[in-house]
Amino acid sequence: GDLDPFVRIELADIDPANVERGRELFTQSGCSNCHFTKQTGLTDAQMATMGPYLGNVHNRINPKWIERWLALPSAVLPYTRMYTPFGMELDENGNPKVYEGDTEEDIARYKKSMDDIRALRDYVLVFGREAEYKQALEEAKRQARR
Repeated sequence: GDLDPFVRIELADIDPANVERGRELFTQSGCSNCHFTKQTGLTDAQMATMGPYLGNVHNRINPKWIERWLALPSAVLPYTRMYTPFGMELDENGNPKVYEGDTEEDIARYKKSMDDIRALRDYVLVFGREAEYKQALEEAKRQARR
């Protein structure tokens, strides 16, 4: 299914503009207040109160799952301590619910939220391997010129 754990997004397919927007959202939303951004320098007690290290998410988590998690963490894991950054409700497919009678503004807000969710997802997928990402983009450009 769409939550197969072995689904991956190739680094070269991740839009740099999305990564940059995700980086901005990560900073603006205070994600680093809870998620440590390096694996060293923290005590076990500090690590126990924080969210997981994000530098290896690309190896462990399906990109679609990341989207669902960011849209509504408590729908995925009811006892999570993570707050709901986007405050969305999800349909049975894990997509934001759009209700009959929703205004154009509501629909635009849902679309922007999904765009932001995908930007955060892409930033997290690149997180901790920026040099590898840059190389993948450069290689994709070289391949495209051939």
